[in-house]
Amino acid sequence: MAAVEEDDVGKRGENAAIVDASFDINPSKPLPEFNRTGVTAFEATPRLGQTGRFVATITEPEYPLRIRSLRALRGTAVNHLMKLEDWSISPWPPAGGERLICIFKRPDDQKITDAGYDMVPVPDKILIENFLKPGVSMLSSLGQLGIAHGGIRPDSVWHDGKGKFVFRECCSIPAGLDQPEMFEHPDRGLAIPEARGEPTISDDVYALAMTAIFMLAGRHPLQNVRDEVTFKKRVAGGSFMTITEQRKLPQSLLELLRGMLQDDPRDRWSIMDIEGWFKGNSPKNKVHIPRTASWPLEFDGTNHVNIKAMSVALGTYHNPRQALDFVKSRKFKNWINRGVDDEKLWNELEAMISDPKAEDPDKMPEVLCQVCMAMHPYAPLFINGTAYMPIGLGTALAMLMEDRNRREAVRDLIRGSLPIKWLGNQPESDHFVSAHSLLGKSQALVSRKGWGFGVERILYEMQPAARCQSPLLRDHMIFRADNLLPVLEELAQKAQGESTMPLDRHIVAFVLSRRKDISLGFLEGMDDEDLFKKSLAGLRFLVQIEERAPAGPLPALTNLFAKLLEPGLDNILRPSRKKELKEKLKTSVQEGTLKDLESVFERHDLFDRDQKEYQDAIFRFQLTETQITNHERESELIDERAGLIGSRVAFFISLSLSSMISTGIAWWYLG
Repeated sequence: MAAVEEDDVGKRGENAAIVDASFDINPSKPLPEFNRTGVTAFEATPRLGQTGRFVATITEPEYPLRIRSLRALRGTAVNHLMKLEDWSISPWPPAGGERLICIFKRPDDQKITDAGYDMVPVPDKILIENFLKPGVSMLSSLGQLGIAHGGIRPDSVWHDGKGKFVFRECCSIPAGLDQPEMFEHPDRGLAIPEARGEPTISDDVYALAMTAIFMLAGRHPLQNVRDEVTFKKRVAGGSFMTITEQRKLPQSLLELLRGMLQDDPRDRWSIMDIEGWFKGNSPKNKVHIPRTASWPLEFDGTNHVNIKAMSVALGTYHNPRQALDFVKSRKFKNWINRGVDDEKLWNELEAMISDPKAEDPDKMPEVLCQVCMAMHPYAPLFINGTAYMPIGLGTALAMLMEDRNRREAVRDLIRGSLPIKWLGNQPESDHFVSAHSLLGKSQALVSRKGWGFGVERILYEMQPAARCQSPLLRDHMIFRADNLLPVLEELAQKAQGESTMPLDRHIVAFVLSRRKDISLGFLEGMDDEDLFKKSLAGLRFLVQIEERAPAGPLPALTNLFAKLLEPGLDNILRPSRKKELKEKLKTSVQEGTLKDLESVFERHDLFDRDQKEYQDAIFRFQLTETQITNHERESELIDERAGLIGSRVAFFISLSLSSMISTGIAWWYLG
C-alpha cells in the first residue's frame, strides 16, 4: 500500500518493446514447475546473445502489480534468488489482451519437492550452511532494497545437487496469495490470501524457519493432523510448541528455530539476531507469553485456554449477534476477570458491548471486530467471519471487487476507522506509516456519493498498483491516467457508430486517484440523468487529461462525443446560432481534438441563455399581446362612455331648454 510514483509502471509500449525485442516467448513450451496461482510459465529465448536459460511468466490481469518488487529487482542480481531480467505490460496474443510479462533467469537445478512436501531429509549442519545462511543473506539483501519475499516454502526452492539452493521469484503476483497458512505466522495466516498485504522481512524469517523444519523432516512435520486442527493448535499454543510436540528437532537448531518461529512479532528474531547466532552470539530477547486462563472456556464446541484463541474463535464465528451475546454473558465476564485476571480488559470490553451500536444489527459486526481487536491487537480485523489485514485491504478490493459481500465488508471496516485503530496497536514500522496515510484519506472518501468517490475511489487510493477495472477496459491493463486516452480512442474506433458514453465510475475514480491536479469541479454533471449534460461533463473531464498528457489527434473519440452532443444543438432555438454551432462542431471533429470540440460548448451558459432568451421573447410577446388587447378594450370603452355621456348631456340640454321655454311661456301669459 505504499505510495507509487507515476512512472513506476512505465509508459505504454516502452517496456513492451524491451521485452519483445530481447526475448522470444514460446507458448508451445510450457514450464509448469514455475507456474503459480494466476501465473503460467513458458520457455523464453534471448535474442541479443545472452547466455543461460530463461523463463517467462504471464500473469492474469486481475492481480495488482507488485510494483515495488518489480522495480527494485529488475536487472538486479540477488544471491540465491531467481534474477528478474525484465518485465512489461504487453499484449499477449494467446489471451487476446494485455498481461504482465516477466522474464527470469532460469535455475539450472530442480525443485527440492512438490506440493506434497516429500523430499530427502537435509542434515542439520548442511541445512545451516547451505540453506539458512544463504536464505538469511538473501533476506538481508531484499531488506536493503526495501522489499520482502512473501513466498518462501519448500516447493519454491531449487537445489543443484551440489549444495546450492535458489529461491523462486517474488514479484509476479501479490504476496501471500499462494502461500499456504502453514508458512505464514498465525496472525497473518488468519487473513484471506487476497487481504494479507505486503509482508515484512520478519514474516519471511518465520517462513524460512518453517521451511527448514520441513527440510529436516523430509515431509510435513504434522502430517497426521488436519491443517485446520494444526492451525487452531498454533493459534492457541504457539507455532514452535505445536511442532515440537510431534517432531523432535536437532539440539543444534533448537534455539535458532524457536527464535525465528515466535508468533509475537516483538519476540521474533531479526536478521541481525540470526546473523549474531551464526557467529555464536545468542540474543537475549524477552518473550511475551500469551495471557492464559486458569480454566478453559467453551465456545462453538471448543475449549479455549487463552485470550488469543478466544478472540480468533469469536472473530471467525458466523453469527455476530450470538458471538456478542456470549461476550455479554456472566460466564465470559468471570472468565476474563478471574480466569484471565484482566479486569482492565473487561472494562474495555464492557464499554464496547454497552454501546447502543451493539444492539444495532447493522453495527454488530463492527462492534465484534473491536472486541476481538481489544483481546488480540496483532490479529487481523474480523468482520462477518472473515479476516483482513488492514495493509491488504487495497489488494483485497482490487481482486474481490465483484464480490458484493467482501466489497461491503472492506467499506464498512474503513468507514468505522477500524484499520486506523489497528495500526495504532502495531509495533512501530515504516511499513505502516504509508498505510496509515492512505487509510485516513480513504475514510474521508468512502462515504461520499457520486462519480469519483465511494468504494471505487478507495480501491485505487489504497492499491496504487491496481489497473483500472472499468468494464470498458476489460482487455487492457491501464495503470496510469496518461495512458487512458489512446485506449479510449482505440475503443471508439471499434464502436462502429455506437454512441455510448466512454466513461464510468471506475474510470473517473481511477483518474482522480492518479492525477491530483484535476479539480473536483469537473465532476459536476457527470452523473446527471440528462445524456447531453452527462456527455458534456465527460468531455470536459477528458479534456483535462488531454491538456496534461497530449496524445495526438483523437478523431474517433472526438467523433463519438460529437454524436453524443449533437442532439443538444437541436435545443438551440435561434436559427443563426444553431447554424454557427453546427459548423463549428463539424470543424472540431475534423481537427480531432477534444479541446476543439469542447470549444463549441465552452460557454457554459450557452444553452441555458438560449432557452432564457426564448422564454423572454415569449413573455414579451404575451405582454405586447395583452397590451394591444387592453388598448382595444379601452377604445371600445371610450366610445361607449362617450355615447353615454353624450346622451346624458343631450338629456340635460333638452330638459334645460324645455324648462326655459316653459318658463318663458308662463311669463308671457302673466305679462
